[in-house]
Amino acid sequence: MENKPIICIGASLVDEIFTGKSTIETGTSNPSTLYKSPGGVARNIASHLARLGHRVELISHIGNDASGDWLLKQCQSVGIGMQHIRRSDEPTGCFTAINHPNGQMFVGASVSSIEIEVTPDYLECKSDVLRGSRLLVIDCNLSSDCIDWILRFAKQNKLPSIIEPVSVPKARKLSSADLSHTLMISPNEMELCAIAETENLNSAIEKVHARGLKHLWMRSGAKGSTIYSNGSTTHLAAPNAELQDTTGSGDAALAGWIHGWLMGAKTEECLRMGHALAGMAISVRGAEIPDLSKEKLMATYNTD
Repeated sequence: MENKPIICIGASLVDEIFTGKSTIETGTSNPSTLYKSPGGVARNIASHLARLGHRVELISHIGNDASGDWLLKQCQSVGIGMQHIRRSDEPTGCFTAINHPNGQMFVGASVSSIEIEVTPDYLECKSDVLRGSRLLVIDCNLSSDCIDWILRFAKQNKLPSIIEPVSVPKARKLSSADLSHTLMISPNEMELCAIAETENLNSAIEKVHARGLKHLWMRSGAKGSTIYSNGSTTHLAAPNAELQDTTGSGDAALAGWIHGWLMGAKTEECLRMGHALAGMAISVRGAEIPDLSKEKLMATYNTD
């Protein structure tokens, strides 16, 4: 079992993070600093898991351009398996964030060709690889057709799957998805309401769970997060860490939870590992945690 890879399917991007030297003002130029790092939700999760010692394969798109060459090398350097990457003349995707000086995002924008490059037909060609996985982790940067194909494939082959909704517009792709065999989804409150097509949070929790989902992990920012699992509820306060940059903190949290789950930890322990890794992520610039290791994660986990 341990030899089987975790397969992450979704976006691989180049992140450019602009941090204002003073509070961001609209309608004018804001003096800022710039930090460039690898990004993309699925890629971020894959990077954290690889650094934690897991075997990880990434299915994504990277362009045949200088940004793609740089991103490929960055991924390979941390141990992510990149042999199933689709490369084409479509440009490598990018994410740009403009942050306030305290690290809180003011606005973000992304562009990616993954919806047209990673298709159900492409995934069909990877069936043997997917069938041999330990866990499928997907993000909603994929097209609705791809998400539905993966969920159907996971159900047919009895493979656990986890979905990161990414954003409110992209979370809507899950509004009619078959979640009956899904291990977990990890939305924030607004994304959850988009998935359930209701503005009532309690109703959204009930509606999504009624679709057969095993774990619903709802992130609530400074209020912490809560996992709803088959009638039980586990809540944890937000991690106590010095904020540098919120970019990718949710991806880190999910990777921490997955690490705990793979180790056979209980739900509360998985949640604590997720919060510990998120706390490490917001303490650095960009979505990467350069010195991440199992030992550092457990040291942080044990001191929380």
